[in-house]
Amino acid sequence: MVLVDVRSEDLFREYSLPGALNIPLQELAKPEQIGLISQKGIDYIFFSTGDLQADQAWILCKRKGLQNISVMKGGLNEWFNSFFQIQPPPETSSSAEIERYQFRNGVRQYFTGGETEVAPKQKVESISVTPKAKKSAAEGGC
Repeated sequence: MVLVDVRSEDLFREYSLPGALNIPLQELAKPEQIGLISQKGIDYIFFSTGDLQADQAWILCKRKGLQNISVMKGGLNEWFNSFFQIQPPPETSSSAEIERYQFRNGVRQYFTGGETEVAPKQKVESISVTPKAKKSAAEGGC
């Protein structure tokens, strides 16, 4: 999988995802660029600040017959909001919400080198089990 940043070179130098390839949208239709992103067995994911330029890149490449392409939903804006603007979930959150927070916090730490925050533990109510009293056997018989 290869991430392709379709923003301008200036924006790419300012910030991009680690390991991303920069092919500005205006240069994408050039034969050498199409040749670069049409390699078999590799998936290419276009992204920009939002969706617009990446969607335009996808349409352009689809018209050129490329099949191994997709778009990162929301682009860098969504990436930043999902992994860097996270808030710890409330203590009453489900296990899935706490796990999602921990994953996103780990991603944030990986890309920034910052410290991780510990998610609140779920409150678990203790349940006391009282054995049921045995009834005496019935007297008499058939």
